[in-house]
Amino acid sequence: MPARPFLVRSSNGVVRALGTHFSVRLGGGVLAPRTQVAVSEGAVEIQPNEAPGALRKVDAGRQGSFDDDAVSALTPLAPHAAGWVQGVLSAERMPLGEVLAQVARYRYGVLRCDPACAAMPVDGIFQLNDPDNILLLLQRSLPIRLARRTRYWISVEAA
Repeated sequence: MPARPFLVRSSNGVVRALGTHFSVRLGGGVLAPRTQVAVSEGAVEIQPNEAPGALRKVDAGRQGSFDDDAVSALTPLAPHAAGWVQGVLSAERMPLGEVLAQVARYRYGVLRCDPACAAMPVDGIFQLNDPDNILLLLQRSLPIRLARRTRYWISVEAA
């Protein structure tokens, strides 16, 4: 029996594995979704839904994103990009809003970030198995406060 290609389909298109280790994550908003791809070994091919001629190969050590129409410029893979596989979030000058978006993926409920503090840079290595502890660490090290509406609803606000 011939080997079948391993395909990952997103709302934006298809990623085809070419003997690889890679991650695919849907990002962007509801009205403008983007699929993010990071390749740590081997390569993948990206095929956006609405652009049959825009097939793009992504080699190891590169990352990019795509929507229905096009693939972004490729950039070097961020260090520790695959840390989530080991349950670790590595942040180096990462905006607080982005850190909280990552933490929210590992926590039940609603986690909001006040736009007034969303751009604050965060540096650190965090264990994703305890997202509430990450929030406490951030509160201790940044000028923010956690406004708990309920156990499952936390808003991060400027202090």
